[in-house]
Amino acid sequence: MSTTAVGRLRYQPQSRTGKRNGARWLVLSCDPDWFDLYAPQAVREAPPTWVLATDTERPVRDGRVPRGERLAILRPTLEPPEWGPHISVVRGEDIKRHRDLWGIAVRAGDVGERLEAAVAIANHHRRKAANLRAELPFIAARRVNDIAQMEAQVREALAVASDYDHEAAMARKALRDLRSRWHRTAAERGFPARFAPGAELGFKFEPSPRTNGHHWWFDVRCKALPDLREAFGLPRRAATRPHLSFAVREGCDGVR
Repeated sequence: MSTTAVGRLRYQPQSRTGKRNGARWLVLSCDPDWFDLYAPQAVREAPPTWVLATDTERPVRDGRVPRGERLAILRPTLEPPEWGPHISVVRGEDIKRHRDLWGIAVRAGDVGERLEAAVAIANHHRRKAANLRAELPFIAARRVNDIAQMEAQVREALAVASDYDHEAAMARKALRDLRSRWHRTAAERGFPARFAPGAELGFKFEPSPRTNGHHWWFDVRCKALPDLREAFGLPRRAATRPHLSFAVREGCDGVR
């Protein structure tokens, strides 16, 4: 395994739909590009399935060709895992030590996600205002009402961006406080500082994807993960070998 990449630690992560698994999970979150880059290849290489299907899109010009079921060959439709591409570190296990640190890390993760969302929304509305401003010079001067309406939309977009900037500033301060508290508590307990929430860890992966027909993943190796598990009082080796899940068959459980 000579190919290297980086992931970010997320304690008790929320899913793409904003839900959180009730058990304790810790993942090394990877970039969404893992799905975008490798899912098309996985679909092409997946074994096809013969099924009876109805082609509802095929036009029927007369009544002699009914839209009945016909034998068709289909390949799976893939989607990202519930937590996006990730490496599971703690898989619903009951941690033995440092529960308070875990709790601080979970809150820090929530605030971090709120911060990212607020920044993204603020930037979206700023771009919207900039695009509207760019159109203003091309509106004929006699169309006074159109100009006034667009200027109002610019002001409204900037006002929304300002509100989310304020929310982002509050979240940024709360995140700093939580991280300071985490590092202070970790120092008192002798917990490794490199395992702070949101910290980046490097890993190596085997570039040939593997699948069981429902999940697609890469085998990985990360020297830090056994130390992280041991810090929480868990066996250094998890029951499942470390792997980067990047895609699942549509409708399957994305937790792996």
